[in-house]
Amino acid sequence: EDDNIKDILADASCPVETYGLTESADWRATGYRYEAGVGCFTLNHKGLDVGTIKLPMIGRHNVENTLAVAAVAIKLGIPAQDVCRSFATFKGIKRRQEVVGQKSGVTVLDDFAHHPTAIGLTIAGVKEAYPKGRVWAVFEPRSATSRRNVFQEIFPASFAQADETIIAQPYAQEKIPPDERLDPERLVQDVERSGGKGHYIPEVEDIVRYLADNCRANDVVLVMSSGGFSGIHQKLLARL
Repeated sequence: EDDNIKDILADASCPVETYGLTESADWRATGYRYEAGVGCFTLNHKGLDVGTIKLPMIGRHNVENTLAVAAVAIKLGIPAQDVCRSFATFKGIKRRQEVVGQKSGVTVLDDFAHHPTAIGLTIAGVKEAYPKGRVWAVFEPRSATSRRNVFQEIFPASFAQADETIIAQPYAQEKIPPDERLDPERLVQDVERSGGKGHYIPEVEDIVRYLADNCRANDVVLVMSSGGFSGIHQKLLARL
């Protein structure tokens, strides 16, 4: 479904099958719904229903990943029923929407998301999976690109679905040339200009204090960083 991929496929010298959520895809998910902690959909191949998949993961991006895996597995000769059934036991991987803990009715999640697309999709998935409370997006710009201003204009839209956004001090910013650095305060201002609620809180201890004082039952704190974020997850759970 990605326009960039479509451009590449035009020159492909091998057989091509596509996957996605639109009707134009060869392999697609129909009737998607999220119920009781499980995403359910029908796997369809070129108009024919292949089977039902139950996926204990959240987010559109995980549905698309599942479609890709299912398509390859079936093409390799694995029975479609076995492929569809196998996803129900897949528990995901560490640092991808990982539930670190729950305390005082607040759920703390850890995710490796660090670029605009992943951040936006992860927040959207968490909002869908936890509809009863607010979603706090807590982001540490840590990767080589997220610490730079290459995403300065794109980042604000990624946080649009979060109820509140907290941006921490970019990691080791002194190692980035001044004219290439992400401006976290400007990022927060742009989030607020777009109608969101944003906060620039540089230090982890201050972030923990703010969250502990303002979170309430059913809230979800989605912590996103490509690193350890100074152990913020356990520090927050200890304070809640």
